[in-house]
Amino acid sequence: MTEPAKESLAGRGKRGGMWVLLGKGFETGLRLVSSIIMTWLLFREAFGVLVPVHVFLTGIQLFSDIGIGPSIVHSKRGEETPFLRTVWTIQVIRGILLYGVCWALAKPYALMVGEVLTEGGMAEQEMIEYLLVVAGSSALILGFRSPSWFTLDRQIAQGRKTLIQALSLVISVATMIIWALISPTPMALVAGGVSHSIAQTLFSHIMLPGVSMRFQWEKKSVKELFSFGRWIFLSTAYLFFAMQVERILITKLMETGDTGDFGIAYRIAGLVPAILLAISGSVVFPVWMESFRRGDKGHTDRVQRSRLGLLSLCIAGLIGVVTVAPTYFTILYRDEYIGAALIAQLLCIPFWFSSLIASCSKALLVHGDSRSVSTANLVILLVKMPACWFGFKWLGLPGFILGMALGNMAGLLSLHLRLISHGTPLLKQDVVASLALLVFGGAGYFISEYSFTLAQIPGTILVAVAGLALAAVALQPARALIFKK
Repeated sequence: MTEPAKESLAGRGKRGGMWVLLGKGFETGLRLVSSIIMTWLLFREAFGVLVPVHVFLTGIQLFSDIGIGPSIVHSKRGEETPFLRTVWTIQVIRGILLYGVCWALAKPYALMVGEVLTEGGMAEQEMIEYLLVVAGSSALILGFRSPSWFTLDRQIAQGRKTLIQALSLVISVATMIIWALISPTPMALVAGGVSHSIAQTLFSHIMLPGVSMRFQWEKKSVKELFSFGRWIFLSTAYLFFAMQVERILITKLMETGDTGDFGIAYRIAGLVPAILLAISGSVVFPVWMESFRRGDKGHTDRVQRSRLGLLSLCIAGLIGVVTVAPTYFTILYRDEYIGAALIAQLLCIPFWFSSLIASCSKALLVHGDSRSVSTANLVILLVKMPACWFGFKWLGLPGFILGMALGNMAGLLSLHLRLISHGTPLLKQDVVASLALLVFGGAGYFISEYSFTLAQIPGTILVAVAGLALAAVALQPARALIFKK
């Protein structure tokens, strides 16, 4: 392996990472602004109704491309025309089937999670069923998305993909706001999601390079795809339930308005692990995969160094949430949403462990060990369900969130045990990073609490300066990684 090749791989990784960061930075800012606008346009219960709908929609989005992306990145034939067309054919079929499942399950799911009446007088069960049928169309639409969406991950070329994501999000937010101005109902939020799927699918065929798509069924490609993806299928199923079980349970344990606070806090605090997940899947995993395929002697060291940068980004983001959330909600949201601030702070605990899980899972997939990822997701599900339920019964919402964290910790431990057997030990790194988050996050929390003893302007300035300072210190490992020659 020559040194220039190593530099080329590192350079592509840094360039791809910067594109993803820029794109996610824009997305985060736009989502925060749209969240504020929508809370002023819609009634509070609308966000509560949307929690179970978002759970279902997240599942649809996950199942619409089960194993497709990792398989394209992992396969040696990941850029061959027959393979890509076969993958696309399977993806389209899956999207059609999933939309059929959505129609079939919408009513029983709504009967299971919906109880009270909404402000508009429609039974919550009826509204959820109606919204699910519309939201489920995203599975059908994304089934037609071009496989070039994933070949760019393989090539670690994120420029056009980032542009498509930005354009799609602008269309989505504009759709939500215009719809809410005309008809202030939960359908505005669902319409935004569907328009996002339509835009992303169209742009993936128009703006991305690659072979033209048509239906093809090559047995060799099918066999390879399902050989690698069979455990990813189970893993994704477990992941959906493991990562969404808390949102399902919360609809049964809390009133609709309080559930709305949880949903808003969940989306805001969840922006941080979402960024880490995007970087892990679109940049870090392809870099690790290419390094592993080449047989680099420094592969494990590359994993540890790049992952340290990822974790520092996550720590900085979560510090920002812990430090700024109370002031953010106090100044920008209506008074009835103030309870979401504490929820967002508490959610940083389980979201930290879910961020660790995301990168550990990718490290295992490099070795083709999708089975261990599936097992870990099952462990999360089996621990999280009872932990959240009993945590809420004993300690209320803080106990519920602690149950989320315990489930994620159990799954993370399972991943670490398998990583050690593969010769990629990351447990020590996670322990050190967790201690750093505890120290910096604790400092941010106390500064945030102290700021409310001051007048609003000096208190806000204190929170802003402290949040930036703490985040800047936490970002040092990522800064060194990006700018290191």
